[in-house]
Amino acid sequence: MENKNNKMSAPSAKLVRLGDGAYITVVMNNESLTLRQNDNPDSFDNALSALKEENWDALYRAMRPVKAFISNVNGVEIRDGFVYWNGQEVHSVISDRIMDFALKGLDHKPLCMFLNKLMANPSSRAVNELYKFLEHKHLPITDNGNFIAYKGIGKDWYSITSGSINLIKGKVLNGRIYNGVGEEIECPRNAVDDNKEVGCSYGLHAGSVEYATSFARSGQVVIVEINPKDVVSIPTDCSYQKLRTCAYKVVGVYESPITDALFESGWVSDSDDDYYDECDNDDSDYCDDCDDDCDIRDCSCDDVEAYLEPVHELVVAFDCPNSSWISYVEWFDNEELHVIKNDGGTIVYQEVPQQVAQDYANFVESDGSAGVFYNRKIKNQYTSYEK
Repeated sequence: MENKNNKMSAPSAKLVRLGDGAYITVVMNNESLTLRQNDNPDSFDNALSALKEENWDALYRAMRPVKAFISNVNGVEIRDGFVYWNGQEVHSVISDRIMDFALKGLDHKPLCMFLNKLMANPSSRAVNELYKFLEHKHLPITDNGNFIAYKGIGKDWYSITSGSINLIKGKVLNGRIYNGVGEEIECPRNAVDDNKEVGCSYGLHAGSVEYATSFARSGQVVIVEINPKDVVSIPTDCSYQKLRTCAYKVVGVYESPITDALFESGWVSDSDDDYYDECDNDDSDYCDDCDDDCDIRDCSCDDVEAYLEPVHELVVAFDCPNSSWISYVEWFDNEELHVIKNDGGTIVYQEVPQQVAQDYANFVESDGSAGVFYNRKIKNQYTSYEK
């Protein structure tokens, strides 16, 4: 007997073949749909089960998952194999994401919210560059339409480099930003370099896990969540492995690669609900209540003025296990050598040649004492200051 809960009409025609080369063909909603078992075994099994149970809604979702997936997403449609947002064709990477989510049975809201947030980005260049960044390592999208990236920081939870931009949100010590879990970091958008041709420049940085791990070296890597509208540029110098943004939130410590297609957000806002399409209240699949206490803009933290110096690239870095007072050493491309002490303090030496830093690293990696090399080759040899 036909399922009375169906909103979709029964197929006007159907053909089923099982065994080798199994497929199902139906005509529903004036569309001829064919699903081959070899193309998607899970969807095929779901379709066969729905056909037996005369559950036409489930059959339609299984037979044409992308069509069903976008049927209640405001402004999103598929025509001639392309995804459109408010009538504008969307890049194929986003099309692939919609396909992936649909075929895996994931909720349509994350993709809808991601697309809407992305289109709220004021820079067309940033919108186009972000596609390449996400495509590079398939970084996961969060359930509220943000995305996940990684950031290399020091062992003391502060940024490895320092700079001179005023922060809107965040804690700073001697020009270095504190990146503890739960911290929201934000700076003015116009204070971030939007030129993708400039590699090492000012702004807030994050990237792929490979980039962040390489940058951290002797430090650590944290997981950050970014709103697509806050992305400013994707520098080309690292093969689209890093980005510059004006805001992010630290949501965790990196332990292993995130492989899930959908990641639970650690940064939720009431405004996220604006990206959902309106729907009937009795359709629980497309309605969601928002927590009234989750507005990230309602921040009661103290006003912070931070001054960040131009960002410099970390070139040489190593731990110092054979020293009683030196934790690790870093050398940057502005010829600054940073000697980080066990008590958290840092001695900065200026105009230190890269070869000296590399000799220092080789000496320590050969079980030499970091303190011995420091006293012989560094101390009193270069201009220094403590921070």
